[in-house]
Amino acid sequence: MKRWKRLSAWVFVLGFSLSLTMITGCSNEVVDPTYPCESSLAIPLIIANPLAPAPGETTMLTVQAEGKGCGNWAEYMWTVEGGELLQDNGIAVQWVAPTEYGVYHIQCRATLSGAGPDTAQALVMVREFEYLETGMVASVKPTRLINSLYFIAEEGDVGPRSNDFLGWAVFARSSMGRIILVTETGDPADGGSYEFDFAGSGEAIYGSFLNSYYSGLRQQRMNTWKFPTLVGDIVNVSADEGGDNTFRKNQHRYPKTNMVGDKVVWKFQFVGKASDGTTDLFNVAYWDESAGPGNWYTLTQSHDSSTTISGTEPRTTHRYYNNIRPMFTPSGDNILYFVDTTRVFEPCLIPMVGGEPDTLQRRALMVDENTGIFRQAGVDISEKTVFEWKPDADLLSFIAGGQIVFFDYAGETVVIVSDLPKVSEFAWAPDGSQLAAVNDIGVYLVGAGGGVAPDPVFVRERATDDIKGISWNKDGAQPQLAFRLVRKGKTADESWSALVIVDLNSGLWAYASKKVQWHSSREPAEIDYTWMRTLFDEDGTGVCAPFPVLDEEDYPGKDVILIHSHE
Repeated sequence: MKRWKRLSAWVFVLGFSLSLTMITGCSNEVVDPTYPCESSLAIPLIIANPLAPAPGETTMLTVQAEGKGCGNWAEYMWTVEGGELLQDNGIAVQWVAPTEYGVYHIQCRATLSGAGPDTAQALVMVREFEYLETGMVASVKPTRLINSLYFIAEEGDVGPRSNDFLGWAVFARSSMGRIILVTETGDPADGGSYEFDFAGSGEAIYGSFLNSYYSGLRQQRMNTWKFPTLVGDIVNVSADEGGDNTFRKNQHRYPKTNMVGDKVVWKFQFVGKASDGTTDLFNVAYWDESAGPGNWYTLTQSHDSSTTISGTEPRTTHRYYNNIRPMFTPSGDNILYFVDTTRVFEPCLIPMVGGEPDTLQRRALMVDENTGIFRQAGVDISEKTVFEWKPDADLLSFIAGGQIVFFDYAGETVVIVSDLPKVSEFAWAPDGSQLAAVNDIGVYLVGAGGGVAPDPVFVRERATDDIKGISWNKDGAQPQLAFRLVRKGKTADESWSALVIVDLNSGLWAYASKKVQWHSSREPAEIDYTWMRTLFDEDGTGVCAPFPVLDEEDYPGKDVILIHSHE
């Protein structure tokens, strides 16, 4: 089986466009002998169609050529590392791909009288490409838990593009292709969730689910639920039927569990009397499964009041603030959350003592009475910020203002990776030594200390290209990245996306799937970008990826499918 190889010091490029640039003058046109003509020839890239052929599939190889022929034709000679060339000369040839999986080197050498020769080289990946049937309109966030493939899809029969969409659910796919609903609350009047958290042990999933949905409410009731993946009962953790306001109900959102999955924290929004929400209370709630359903309590306060005398009458002033996005630190020694008492969301800590939160030791990380460490660093977060812990370390990472931020709560330090602007997403290597970040140029590697590699490991060919769902394989000796490259054409017919794999040892990359017709309307809106991440197989031979599709013939009624590209 052929794997990645170091072929030469050339920079290999696989073309994205299937258009052909004809050579001006590389033909038998009539040339005015009194006007000097200088021949030139360049062949910048080779294009394969299909991008990633299946074993034995006939593939069209086309070289893109530029230059001036001055009355002469250019000649093109092809060589391939494997498979069979049905023709070995011409600007386009047919190649029967090898029957063995692998990455193959293709070369075209062009010559033209009066001009120096030029050579184009490319890598083509020979793989299988299959659609994993889930029966769902949209399937995202492929996740491996205890040797089973889990994914997120719509709850019920309504897809996410519908105005009647009521949230997501988690499903498991067996090795035989059977689809099992994991997050089943048991109430047909309930809807789905918009946030999930998977325990590091893989033994539990938490979600914030709509409860007794009613179309007339401006704010639906939501409760936090626990769903065991191995043994145990499904639990309505918060079990809250409260909310005295006629049109707005209490919500329990953004649950985060510990590594084991037996404790959970979340944001509790208690609906106040004011219909505009100005008197709502936003606090951090905590639950230990040993306490049983509904036996949770709050760890914070979100309301202050002070009384002054105006004339002879007392006057009370109320102040409300938000406590958001609580989480357990990886070591389990603290609960971290954020509060806007200084008008900027600043980090706060509640130590875990004897396995329980000690609110008497709660503290905000402040520089002085009015300034926290985030304000001092110029860091601004919100409830929609995507947080990720560095693997096996208590270092929190996230994007703020288009830049990656490293926050060490123990050392109370904030590092902004200012050398890499306009970051849209990133993913940590499994060993935590570095991360891969996507920006408007391409994909860069960033060290755990914040240092940015001088050159990208992948460059967007067009400024309008998108890179989505980047992730790492687990082989530290042969590290690879996978992501979906989106090519935005002038029309929907010219727009597509395809899977790309980058080998970091060699610096080479190749397509790992065929083109899938795409349109921006099929990209799921308002979701955590990690939900669109690719997922390497455990043995590293394949990649599972969520693909938005615009193809009613091959994928009728689908918004996002799961594809599997494998050797």
